[in-house]
Amino acid sequence: MSGRHISIKSAEEDKLFYFVTTIVVFRESDQKCLILKRDERDDVYPGKWGLPGGRLSWGKFNLDQPDSRSDGVLNFNSPIEEHVKQVVRERAGIEVANKPQYLESVFFVRSDGTPSVLVRFAVAYKEGGVVPEHGFTDFAWVDAEEIGGYDHIEGIDTDILKTIKLYS
Repeated sequence: MSGRHISIKSAEEDKLFYFVTTIVVFRESDQKCLILKRDERDDVYPGKWGLPGGRLSWGKFNLDQPDSRSDGVLNFNSPIEEHVKQVVRERAGIEVANKPQYLESVFFVRSDGTPSVLVRFAVAYKEGGVVPEHGFTDFAWVDAEEIGGYDHIEGIDTDILKTIKLYS
């Protein structure tokens, strides 16, 4: 590998998929979790309440500055941890702890046929005031009972309950 670009020409087609995350942010002070409202004009789940999330992209890796090299292989340490922190910062404007906790994973196929692996994480709130951005228009901190009062994406109530149990 030259270290200058990523290539999929040697990749097996049935091994390629999006790596997608959703993140439940837990605030210890009141035992609540952050939800964000999607823009009404969004193509996916318009107007629904959801969680911060995003896709891990190749473009986020500076191939000229890997953490280490081993027999021509470029290694980048903690890419998932960094991705989780960055997604929450970009979507909600807040800082979270360095160590996300794994909740579960789901394989799904998008409506355009793209295979995707979704990994759900829980992470502790660290600091900052929430400012919804990147397709989100509002926010709320909720507990396992309060989430029922919001028109939310199916399944996030279960993720919120799991997160509260994990951190309590």
